[in-house]
Amino acid sequence: MSRFLSASLLLLGIICLPLGQLRAEWVDLEGCRIAENASNDGDSFHVKHKGREYVFRLYFVDAPETSLLIPRRVSEQADAFEATQEEVLKAGKGAAVFTKKRLKRDFKVSTRWEDARGMSKGGRHYAFVETADGEDLGELLLAAGWARSFGMKAATKSSSAAQLQQRYDRLEKKARRSGVGIWGGEAGSVEVEESEATEANESHAGKDILSSVMGNVIDEAMASAALVEENSPSGGQDVPSDAAESPKPAAKDETGPRSETKSPGKDSKIDINTATKEELTALPGIGEKTAEAIIAARPFAGSFDLLRVPGVTPVTLKEIYPFVGE
Repeated sequence: MSRFLSASLLLLGIICLPLGQLRAEWVDLEGCRIAENASNDGDSFHVKHKGREYVFRLYFVDAPETSLLIPRRVSEQADAFEATQEEVLKAGKGAAVFTKKRLKRDFKVSTRWEDARGMSKGGRHYAFVETADGEDLGELLLAAGWARSFGMKAATKSSSAAQLQQRYDRLEKKARRSGVGIWGGEAGSVEVEESEATEANESHAGKDILSSVMGNVIDEAMASAALVEENSPSGGQDVPSDAAESPKPAAKDETGPRSETKSPGKDSKIDINTATKEELTALPGIGEKTAEAIIAARPFAGSFDLLRVPGVTPVTLKEIYPFVGE
């Protein structure tokens, strides 16, 4: 009877634990490097650590979007930042450059693998990022006016979520009063080197083009995955078993014969990261040379990433979109 009672009390204790204590323990990834990827922005980016690649999303902060892939998201941010949509997009690219500059040297990522609902292979996880100078990236973004205090919350080993929220809120209010970054009315007073700003604009050009071509199709597809309540709790996640590899350079494309094979049905979409050459050439507008280039350029973060493959134009992507996975 005493053994049964002890087991019952133990089970009751586990049930009564706060949700945060049931999640995975914090893991510190030292010596991280930012990985080049067209989807990187101010608060979400690809990271390389010991030969593996991950995608992390910052806790507590929300940087402006960099493209109109999700128009409703940009509209919501425009209201929150008291700016126009054009200013939001411009500031988003400024935030992306700001983050890239602060992460030029090795940095530390602290995560417990909470699901951040990303669309990349291997998923995306929430994290705190500490620069090589020991500064919190989220705080730096807020102080420079490149983000707002909004998003998923978490308590660390040394601070409660409420304490951290107050700190981030104070930084946002100070940036607002100072009129820096997006709060300056012209998408930012923080200086950004022209070469890096150009690079950031070019890295997102493919997504901007895709947005204008595909319109509501891509909007609805991506909004269903990305427009979630940022402050809703999410359960702990295990360390991903197979993180995405760094993209390989695409093979040079040449005009080749187009396959006459019937395209796959919309109900049986193919995975562009695992599809065979035959399956790829069955897609409208994809010839043998382009299929080979797609295979050589794997893996892809999503279907929009196909735009970096020679031979795949926005028009081509619009045609094959119904037949490939996100």
